[in-house]
Amino acid sequence: MLISRSVCCLVLLATCSPLLAVETPLIWKFQVGDEHHYRMTQNMDMEMSFGATDRKIETGMQQVLDMTWKIEQVDDQGQAAVTQSVDRVQMDMQAPGQQEMHYDTDSDDAPAGFAAMLVPLYKAMTAEPFGMTMSSRGEIKDLKMSEALIKSMKAVPGAAMLGEMFSDEGFKNMMQQSSLILPKPEDLEPGYEWTTNTEMKNPQFGVLKIEATYRYLGPREVEGKPFEVFSIAMNMDFGEAPGGMQMEITGQESHGEILFSREDGRLESSKMQQHTEMSISAASQEMTQTIDQTVILEHVEKQPAEQE
Repeated sequence: MLISRSVCCLVLLATCSPLLAVETPLIWKFQVGDEHHYRMTQNMDMEMSFGATDRKIETGMQQVLDMTWKIEQVDDQGQAAVTQSVDRVQMDMQAPGQQEMHYDTDSDDAPAGFAAMLVPLYKAMTAEPFGMTMSSRGEIKDLKMSEALIKSMKAVPGAAMLGEMFSDEGFKNMMQQSSLILPKPEDLEPGYEWTTNTEMKNPQFGVLKIEATYRYLGPREVEGKPFEVFSIAMNMDFGEAPGGMQMEITGQESHGEILFSREDGRLESSKMQQHTEMSISAASQEMTQTIDQTVILEHVEKQPAEQE
């Protein structure tokens, strides 16, 4: 009788106790018809120095993108067909010798200067969504941009220097870097670390290699809500450049943090800060370049009416 009572108690504890209940799996959750709104804010300060002279060029830029992810279909493996639309773009730029530039796709004001040259690109970005497939671990597959968007991207001044960025594969790589591929369940322990590697070919600069290192830090409560926390650091390197150009990253530092909601099955926010120092040699001219960049991606309940 004592043994049977003990067995019954264990069964009751296993089925009723919240401490022993099966934990919600850490996956991306998709439901047909769901819409998720994100705001991406990118701040960049760039300084370029020329040889042994005192000449310097300093440029500052802020870009804000309001985006919507809509779940169109979900298969029996948990993979989702997702359309992403860019609903609004805001851009501010400060460059030497030019007045401060501002452009907002929601504004009827005509932009001037360099901002005017970007209008076709921003209009194409907001004209129609692009589609992709996303697994329950967050892997992005089958991303397809419209021909109009690709054409507009390639028409932007200096687009040739960005190479594969203006292609389905290049855009997919950028999207994946701003997202998160979750670890497999058997690897999900605080301290688990993994890396991803991507390469982007460029006709002028050769191959840009990007290694991202992720680390699972465990659960944390933020503003009263539970999240799974990941850190991220990125390391970049250039391959051999064509045409005798030499590019070398002489110093770099980056760190970031990602919050993922286990309950909602989605990315809550990510913040990445990156400092890069480069040496460039081309046509007997020596240049050094320093770039400080912060990229923040935040889930928002609805699209903000205006930039904060």
